[in-house]
Amino acid sequence: MSEIFSIILTIIAPIILVAAVGILLDRTNSSLDARTLSRAIIYAASPALAFYSMANATLQSSEVVSLFSFAILQAFAATVAAWLITRLLRMDRLTASAFVLTVGFMNIGNYGIPFNEFSFGKPGLERALVVTVGQQFYVYSVGVFVASWGQASIWQSLKNAARVPTPYAAMAGLLVNFSGFEVPELLMRLVQILQSAAIPLMLLLLGVQISRVKFKAGKWSVVFGASAMRLLGGPLIGMAVAAMLGLQGVSWQVAAVEGAMPTAVVTTILATEFRSDAQIASSVVLVSTLFSVVTLSVLLLFIR
Repeated sequence: MSEIFSIILTIIAPIILVAAVGILLDRTNSSLDARTLSRAIIYAASPALAFYSMANATLQSSEVVSLFSFAILQAFAATVAAWLITRLLRMDRLTASAFVLTVGFMNIGNYGIPFNEFSFGKPGLERALVVTVGQQFYVYSVGVFVASWGQASIWQSLKNAARVPTPYAAMAGLLVNFSGFEVPELLMRLVQILQSAAIPLMLLLLGVQISRVKFKAGKWSVVFGASAMRLLGGPLIGMAVAAMLGLQGVSWQVAAVEGAMPTAVVTTILATEFRSDAQIASSVVLVSTLFSVVTLSVLLLFIR
């Protein structure tokens, strides 16, 4: 029991406290623009973090490919498993779509990245970033394309997906790493300054996003069922996919943790765009995030 409390205090508490600052900022500053904060992360801090970490990573190319493949396969597997459950339980189409969204998309960015860094140090951060890039590839291709299709043309949807710079930055960092190319010192220092702001900004944004989520009473079985599948079924799916790909050591640990992350806040946006039940999605985000304090602590206790 003391080990679990140690994990909560040293790994999860710092994440929760910084996110709590974001909640407090949102509640006390009505003029706080979350979109501006989000853009600073998406177009500056996150690409810098991806480039810097990949350029200085000690990963083998085969491991990068395996982690990238894991990100896509585990998200796809979770989505399929959730869809099968909705068919088995004969959920109506609106509820089923929300259920699948909340199970299939996990918060491996502004929650998973700092969690893995605090848990496994630099090796955990490097591997978490590769998984995040893979997930972003999935979300910002399939997810963004489908989400924006209802309000934009196919061409505009493709352009929206192509504008996100983090995957390009990560690939550029890997190219620098594997080729041995020496980046000019001025540019590298600029990237280093920007990347150091990424994780604090991610956690602040997580707090702001959670602060704006609306909890919906009712349909408790759906909300808690989706949360349980995300927090308990997710790591099982993650471990199975990781084993299939032959991941070992820190890579396997990161894969297990990423699979166990709570539902991503972006699902509320996707649910709105899909004309799904955004209130159910919001409820699952809150419930899964709260209970993840316990589930992630127990999981980390067993895999470290």
